[in-house]
Amino acid sequence: MDFKSIKKWFIPAMILGAIGAFQMGDSSTGFIGILFALVACAIAVYMYGRKSQCPECKKIYALKQVDKRLVGTKEISVKQSNEIRNNEGKVTGTYDQMVPGERRIYEVDKVCKHCGKKITTRVFEDVANT
Repeated sequence: MDFKSIKKWFIPAMILGAIGAFQMGDSSTGFIGILFALVACAIAVYMYGRKSQCPECKKIYALKQVDKRLVGTKEISVKQSNEIRNNEGKVTGTYDQMVPGERRIYEVDKVCKHCGKKITTRVFEDVANT
């Protein structure tokens, strides 16, 4: 489960549920709704912090990026979404198309701010050649 999916759907749903419960007039239901919203926010913060968890000391929000190097590229096809417009210029739909592109391979160095452990990871970035 990634942070974007949590942030995009779960948190707003919980907040809207709490607001809806308060609008109904039942304070105990509203309290439960707010409690669920707070638990959802705490889970989201924890899941986001796990992305930067140190493998040595296990503390979250510990890894800080210190360097990013391009180590290679590879020619690939990238899916690109294009808009379909009518004569007035309004968007009436979209379609996906495969276009030439490249995959950039980076080595990212991160250092733990607590224990000083250095971690190197590889990150891939797909870019369309337009």
